[in-house]
Amino acid sequence: MGLNLEPTPEDPVKKKQLAVALGLGSAAALIFCMVSRHWLSGGEIDWGLGPRGWVCGLGERCPDGLGASASPGKVVDFMRRLYQDFGQSKDMPSSWFFPFVAYATLGLCLVSALSLIGAAVTALRGGVPTKPIAPTSVALLSLFFLLICGCLFVATNPLRGKGFSAVGVSWPFWLFGVATVVGIVAAQMLAKFKKVDPNELTF
Repeated sequence: MGLNLEPTPEDPVKKKQLAVALGLGSAAALIFCMVSRHWLSGGEIDWGLGPRGWVCGLGERCPDGLGASASPGKVVDFMRRLYQDFGQSKDMPSSWFFPFVAYATLGLCLVSALSLIGAAVTALRGGVPTKPIAPTSVALLSLFFLLICGCLFVATNPLRGKGFSAVGVSWPFWLFGVATVVGIVAAQMLAKFKKVDPNELTF
């Protein structure tokens, strides 16, 4: 019995389908994470905080000053007032850094998702364009910065302490992390299916 030690050739069609599926799946997950307000939550308590801001389902028991929903900027202002009331003004969170990171995360989520969708669709329709700039390049750059901003958003959230000691990372943040890593892999895979330029010289 003979052994065939020759490597099995890759199927470009299946590889393209896998890259497209990963890209579209990552984009869908990023869009969901973009609108979610439960990156951080209080466990069994019905409230959450995401890049879009605060949400509370406790009705009349929602904190005065935040209510049922609030933007990231209002959350910071609320926490700064709490720190002042506790006489700890020197430990107050920055009034601009957290909102900036939150809105940067929102924007990068949108850019990353649209770039991945554009790369996936064009890969299916004949090849990913490279001019003026490839959507895969935009996706990679935005995903790398998105990963940094998303981690900063969680690490610098102003709800630490002062009655919010039960705050913890919830599953939408883990979905965000997985979607970002899968998106980076998908963008690199899709970049191999470039559109052929008829004016390009080949040797």
